[in-house]
Amino acid sequence: SYGAAVLLAEDTGNAKIRGDVEGWLNSWVNGSNGVQITSGGLRFISQWGSLRYAANTAMLAGVYADSVTDPNGAYSQLATDTIDYILGDNPRNSSYLVGYGDNSPQQPHHRAASGVGWDGFRNGLPNENILYGALVGGPSQANDFAYADVRSDYIANEVAIDYNSGFTGALAFAAQRSAGF
Repeated sequence: SYGAAVLLAEDTGNAKIRGDVEGWLNSWVNGSNGVQITSGGLRFISQWGSLRYAANTAMLAGVYADSVTDPNGAYSQLATDTIDYILGDNPRNSSYLVGYGDNSPQQPHHRAASGVGWDGFRNGLPNENILYGALVGGPSQANDFAYADVRSDYIANEVAIDYNSGFTGALAFAAQRSAGF
């Protein structure tokens, strides 16, 4: 719904819609209205795919910053800080993107990537096939260390299109910012 609201704010400039979107984004910037901020800077609202929510919000913050307003750079900063966190600038010094960085997830919850049947599901070994670029769910609590790279922990290690879609958009925003566009 906030994706639609961002587009409406952009297209109409309506003060009420802008107020709603900015109130929502400000809660992500400041950690209010149900958004918690970990000591490492992760914005957290749900245990199930916590990075999905952070990445999708980061993408919308970037769109809003580019097209409507970016008060003191807060929305741009939210977007780039979220990308940095996901890629490894966090207390675990670990990327949550499969195949990226020195300490990326080895056991995302994905049947084809695992290369095992039920008999090997909990074997603790890395997946046989690397699912390059897949964003795992992330910490299951508002705690930077509430993540274990364990295939059977589908809450923290699930991968899905809606996890990567927002991440990809936010990554594009962060890349354009770092390139000075």
